[in-house]
Formats: sequence, C-alpha cells, structure tokens
Amino acid sequence: MKVVGIIQTRLNSSRFPKKALAQLAGKSMLQNVVERVSRAKLLNDVIVAPPFADFEEISKAVTCEVKWYAGMGEENDLINRIARAATGYLPHPDLIIRICADNPCIEPEAIDLLIEHGNLGAKGALVTNAGDYRVAEKDFGWPDGIGAELYTMEMLEFLNFEISKPLLREHPHRYYHDTHNIVVPPCPPEWASNLILDVNTHEDFEAIERVYNHFGNNEFHITDIIKMMDK
Repeated sequence: MKVVGIIQTRLNSSRFPKKALAQLAGKSMLQNVVERVSRAKLLNDVIVAPPFADFEEISKAVTCEVKWYAGMGEENDLINRIARAATGYLPHPDLIIRICADNPCIEPEAIDLLIEHGNLGAKGALVTNAGDYRVAEKDFGWPDGIGAELYTMEMLEFLNFEISKPLLREHPHRYYHDTHNIVVPPCPPEWASNLILDVNTHEDFEAIERVYNHFGNNEFHITDIIKMMDK
C-alpha cells in the first residue's frame, strides 16, 4: 500500500501573511513541519504543494530534501491542488494524508495512528485526528494541530468532480464535517488535551514559538508539550 503525505501551504494568508516562512528554532515553520512529518514511519513519501505563484519563495524556505508540486489553478481550490499532487505521483498512492503547513507541532505518531486506522473506517468516510471535529459538544480528545486527515484517491476524485461550492473547495474536510461522514481514531489517553497547537494568527505563533524556544528543536513529542504546559 502506497501512502503519501501532502503538505498544503501558501503565502497569502489573510490573518498571518507568509506564516510558512516564520522562524522557529532557526528554521522556517514549513521546514519544521516537513521534518516532523517525515518521521512518520508509515508514510512512503512527502510532497509540499504550494500555489504555483508562491513556489519560488516557499521553496527557498526548505533546505531539507522533499518532493514538490507547484499547483496550477486557483490558489483557494485546495481540492484541485491536492488531487493533482496525488495523481501526479506515480504510481498513484492508495492513501493520501492531507497535512496543513500551519501545524508545526504535528505529531509523527499521530500520522502513523491515522494510517493504521485508515482501512478500519467506513467506506468513503474521512478519517481524521486533526482535532477540529466536534459533534454536539463531544470532544474526541485530540489536541488541535497534531494530527491530519486521510483520503483515498476515490474520495479526492469525487470531491474534485462533484463539489462546486468555493468554500468547500477551499476546505476539503468541510464536506465530510457537514455530512458527519467522519471516523475519528481513539486518542491515546496520555495525549488527550484541549490544547490548540495550530497557527492562524500572530498570537498563535507566539505561543508555538515559546514551545520551540523551550525545546530548542522540533524533536519534542506531544506528551512533552503537555508536561511543559502543566508546569
């Protein structure tokens, strides 16, 4: 089974422009994400997928080895960009892990748990441990920003050909959230918390910067973050 991680990134974020280039422990936030994702044992490959217009500037922010897909088309059409990145990878992957570049605390083990759980979910359901899915105030325990989303090629093809609303094309997971067609793997009890570890604003970045400054690198585990916060 071929499993590929696709990291979506762009420079034109309204709340925090060029956040992918912001420095954490001497590296761009994007490079920290690439390095952490690359430690997942069950991923066969990692692809960074920026919009075509951002490729030159973003590619300079990553000095480690990684594959690239500079997506053509609309910047906000993430369904199309991820689907093209997946179909451009040969042989085509069986599973695609969608990863957000503004999650600098993404946990490699969480990616592996997602992949292990992938074939156990309902057919056509989104398998996710990204931590942003709630049902009637139910909290599944996953910290926001340490996980990812799992798609099959069939799911991406369905989204690409059948979904037309711009909001849904910009946020591929929204279709499955709205229809509650979701499978959430169990969160390890020692990882469970209400921490929010993604970066949407400058204030979010400052909180993550404190984490990186504390450890001095990107090799910490989610349990290390929880212990740090408890202290």
